[in-house]
Amino acid sequence: MKNLLYLLLCVVCCSLGCHTNVDEFIPYPTVVNPGERFDGDFFDRVTPPAERYAVDLDETSIVETADGTQLELAAGALVDAAGVPATGAAELLLDYAPRLGDLIRYRRVSTDAQGALLRTSGQLAVRFQRDGTPLSLADGATLRVRYAAEGATNADETLFRGVTATRPDAVRIAGWAALPNTDVLADEWDTQNGLISGYRFAAPGAGWWQLGAYVDPALPRTTICAGFEPSYDAANTVVFAVFPELPAVVELYDADTNGEFCLDGIPVGTAVDYLSITEKADDTYELARFTSTVQAEQRVDLVPTPRSLMAIEAVLNSY
Repeated sequence: MKNLLYLLLCVVCCSLGCHTNVDEFIPYPTVVNPGERFDGDFFDRVTPPAERYAVDLDETSIVETADGTQLELAAGALVDAAGVPATGAAELLLDYAPRLGDLIRYRRVSTDAQGALLRTSGQLAVRFQRDGTPLSLADGATLRVRYAAEGATNADETLFRGVTATRPDAVRIAGWAALPNTDVLADEWDTQNGLISGYRFAAPGAGWWQLGAYVDPALPRTTICAGFEPSYDAANTVVFAVFPELPAVVELYDADTNGEFCLDGIPVGTAVDYLSITEKADDTYELARFTSTVQAEQRVDLVPTPRSLMAIEAVLNSY
């Protein structure tokens, strides 16, 4: 019976053009938005493939990205699934989200596991493999990271690790847990393009990492909502609130499946862009964007208009 089902699935996929993203990275600890009702492939289309770098496990390797971020792996730092030290040639795969638009592409928002808002200085995800088989850091080993900052560095940066969080609607999403005992230091270093500044830290494992800090908990908070006409719901629409000045990104959710997307715990008086992306049944897209300042119990009505995928990408690039 299983073989018959598999054969039928193959026939359907061949006729409909099903595809699998071979570069898809399942982040730590392996859950991304399970149970979400959005059934489009928008995120598959806009998420870039992982950057791939060759590393020699028998000597210290330093990988440098185009913007000067550096990752340093010491010799003998990786082991296989059995705990045996890995040697020879391997690959470092990097998913990289230095800007707010990138967070939307990866659908990784800046809130902790309890939904508290975080200011973000960027996110990245690291994994290792040899001949397609995953490798992990040995006990006590770390990956030394020098993360390039676009602007001035902050004195209160904390390292956050990607975890599974649960929203009030019982849907699990990708959140963050602070590692307050991990030093994050402002630093400068030489790159192929000259001296740059940023942050230095030692990641104690593979997976997703975020630099940032909690937004001032003393600020008054409120609930924000975005409403649509009835044909827009969580099956075809996602809604983000982008806070360029913090900076931060959150995703609003449709807890009652009524076309109204909401989120609580948002600081009053904060500049915000409401951004909705809709994927229609004919694989066309619509977008709505509304700029405001957060007010108490704020509700805005969004009216999406047709946009090409390229036009939506241009909007993401603006953050």
